[in-house]
Amino acid sequence: MKKTVFLFLSLLSVLFLTAQEKNFPLLGKVVDSASKMPLAGASAFCPNTTYGSVSNNDGLFFLRLPGGGYDLVVSYTGYERKLFRISNNQLATDTLIVELVKEDKTMTEVSVVAQ
Repeated sequence: MKKTVFLFLSLLSVLFLTAQEKNFPLLGKVVDSASKMPLAGASAFCPNTTYGSVSNNDGLFFLRLPGGGYDLVVSYTGYERKLFRISNNQLATDTLIVELVKEDKTMTEVSVVAQ
């Protein structure tokens, strides 16, 4: 009886270990494309998921993603957003360097006249 219970618990624990989802780390750095200076406070997120992060003072962000493919959007105020397709091959390898380009938007002139 003890052997049967031990065998059952052993098999059950193996099933629980294999059922756990493996997560992959993604490390990225957000920099200005012209000056190569880090951009603190840039957001990096996977749309339609709950995975997201904000870059620190060194421009670094970190995400832990389950296996599969993801779209990654990196954005910062005053810069054009970038979209990447991320897969397991790119996760847990080198740091992803994201160079954001400043938006070239000009506003039209506004005249205020008092009567």
